[in-house]
Amino acid sequence: MVPEDIVNHIISKVKAPADENGKDRPWWMQEAKGNFIVRSAWQYTRHKEQPNKIMKDVWVKGLPFKMAFLMWRLWKFKIPVDDRIRRWGYEGPSRCWCCPNPRQETMAHVFLQSETANRT
Repeated sequence: MVPEDIVNHIISKVKAPADENGKDRPWWMQEAKGNFIVRSAWQYTRHKEQPNKIMKDVWVKGLPFKMAFLMWRLWKFKIPVDDRIRRWGYEGPSRCWCCPNPRQETMAHVFLQSETANRT
């Protein structure tokens, strides 16, 4: 089913390994020893981007996971405050629960401008 020119190319370039009896044996070209390893398949198939300076600052060794995850969610705008929920198509009264004089609950208000965020 494979065209002859491709078969000839594979035979001449790849040099498929054989056992003592001359039978083909499986060979994974991503490893020097030819053994299939899931790690090498993962490295071969995944799309690796350039390191992001901000993500290095978020995922800091020694920082509790829940704090790093919160920072990541903040960076990705995945915190379910009222202004984000409204963008997802849900309407409701917006009121910040952490302020004595409640205003509209937005990410900027909750994490930067509210009295709770500015408490030392």
